[in-house]
Amino acid sequence: MRFKLFALVAILATCAFSINANAQQADGINFTLSLYANTGYYAYDKDYAVKNSLNDGKANLDLVQYGLNPGSGLGATGKKGNVYADLSYNLALNSTSRLNMTWKPGNGFELLVGKAFGPYNNSNNMNLIYNWDLMAQFATFDSFPFQVRFTYMGVYLALLECAITLPTNVASATYETSNMTPKVAVGYVMGAGPADPFMVAVNGQIKTYKIVDEAGAASSVYDGKSVTAYKVNVDFAARKLAGMLDLLASAYYGTNFKQLGFTAASQLASNSTAYGVAGSIKNTVTMGGHAGVAVYIPGTIHKVAAGLGYESSKPDVDGAKKDEEMNYFVNFQFGLENNYYIVPTILIKDHKKDASGTKQGKESYYGIAYSAKV
Repeated sequence: MRFKLFALVAILATCAFSINANAQQADGINFTLSLYANTGYYAYDKDYAVKNSLNDGKANLDLVQYGLNPGSGLGATGKKGNVYADLSYNLALNSTSRLNMTWKPGNGFELLVGKAFGPYNNSNNMNLIYNWDLMAQFATFDSFPFQVRFTYMGVYLALLECAITLPTNVASATYETSNMTPKVAVGYVMGAGPADPFMVAVNGQIKTYKIVDEAGAASSVYDGKSVTAYKVNVDFAARKLAGMLDLLASAYYGTNFKQLGFTAASQLASNSTAYGVAGSIKNTVTMGGHAGVAVYIPGTIHKVAAGLGYESSKPDVDGAKKDEEMNYFVNFQFGLENNYYIVPTILIKDHKKDASGTKQGKESYYGIAYSAKV
């Protein structure tokens, strides 16, 4: 299996670039291997246990070892002339995450085609999962959608693949979605490079589709109804401020995030989805964000980090209440080398109350993450 993965990377890279011994020094292919793992314990309180049918609700706190959770990725980047390629293969999931080509003719213009991070993922450029614990839930982070992205001097326009779902209460047995256009994203990013001391970004995305009756139902009350979802976010980061401080902040606002393709698996914190009520489409307004700080210990590469994230969603449905979520954490990043860290961490996930007003309880994580990049 390992040989097949390396062979796949080599074949793709060779086909894309046809590199030979006479190539210029600036052209070529680089390989990377990244590894991380975490282990420890998690606990949940009685409210969370009862709501999720765990531990039979018999204890206020149940501590469970979650063992080793490893991850690894094999990557290759290449360049020939003005054409760049980026390939990342997730060894743990046995799937390709990034696979794209970018044309950079100069003057600040870029054209990217393929699977890549969402162009609005700026608040996560500096935070890996073992550094800023689960703050991606409270950011604008889209895993690796297929996209066509035009960029000029930090301004971008992107057309992105977007998996959409029907509103809650609109039965999939009767209705389908008419997905005629991709998700459209526009924005401006300043200082996105890892060496830039500051990053500021303003991003927006929108998706509209129609509901269609494909089953010939007698009462097609939602047939032809349109659903619109959008999200606007602002991100800020400061790196090595005064030589010892990292800052990270993000805020966002919008409607129907689930219809934008965000799910529980891709950083949807609360229940943000459109609803079907008596033939009408009702929107859910969501707002949230996160903030974090890391302080370097003078004369070392070690640092202490802390942060919190919050999200609130309110459906436009009679009797519905806010669905709130909050995470907060602290960790110590002990660097053995610049590319190897051991990170003891504590993370609290406070699920607060859902849209029905039911208390959802808390989860607590205590563990150590290990990270290495070669």
